[in-house]
Amino acid sequence: MNYIVLEQEEKENNQNIYLLNKRKSIHIKNILKKTNIGSNFKSLVIGIGQGIIELIDWEGDLARVKFSNDATNEILEDFRHCISLFIPLPRPQTGKKLLHLCGCFGIQNLYFYADNHNKEYLTSPVYNDSWKDYWLSGVEQTGSFQKLNITIAPYTPNWNKIETIDFSEAINYCFHPGSPESLHDFYSRNNSSNYETQFNSEQIRISSPNKLAYTNLFLGSESGYRQNELESIGNIPNIIFLNIGKKILRTEYALSSILFYLENERR
Repeated sequence: MNYIVLEQEEKENNQNIYLLNKRKSIHIKNILKKTNIGSNFKSLVIGIGQGIIELIDWEGDLARVKFSNDATNEILEDFRHCISLFIPLPRPQTGKKLLHLCGCFGIQNLYFYADNHNKEYLTSPVYNDSWKDYWLSGVEQTGSFQKLNITIAPYTPNWNKIETIDFSEAINYCFHPGSPESLHDFYSRNNSSNYETQFNSEQIRISSPNKLAYTNLFLGSESGYRQNELESIGNIPNIIFLNIGKKILRTEYALSSILFYLENERR
């Protein structure tokens, strides 16, 4: 736990005073070993930003702290770049790792969707009450404070009818092993301030990836998408089909590679 995440239910009457839950209080006492009044810790509030908390007293075994916001232009950059991830519902053990990565990299929208091959996973606690814990573990790791909006659907969505996502105003990447160009080659080829990409015989002008406000990522299983899925995704505006190299990676490792690469390019 590199950052202590302050949650709404911990807030007291004073706007900046929080009574931490037992897990975080134990972490301060037994792991960080800072029990003295006035001790400072790195912290954040989801949707607000990073800052510092000062230990002001103990109420039994629970720590009471005061939060001071430390927002900077670099931190606020997270709010200017929205990443949405669309991925078939994975087995629960993989789902835990993907949720952790969403917290690490500040994914704003996560769409897990099931089909006839994986609907049994919907009953897992990971996809019901426990998802937030795995997501928060990533937030605590890196200090990303973007709120996650998660949708877990028992069917494959109609991509043109997701009201909260405007695909026409974003760059949309679909990662599929059979795609002819890799993510690395794509960025190497399009390293100017603007570039044009060919899709469905139309020229679409798109801003440079590291300046984008909205990026949507489609990531299938290790074996890639089925043909009917590719055809459906192919109807999305501004869609770009890429691979991530010759290696066949587990889903969580593939996503980590993609997000790390995009993060570096954006900055």
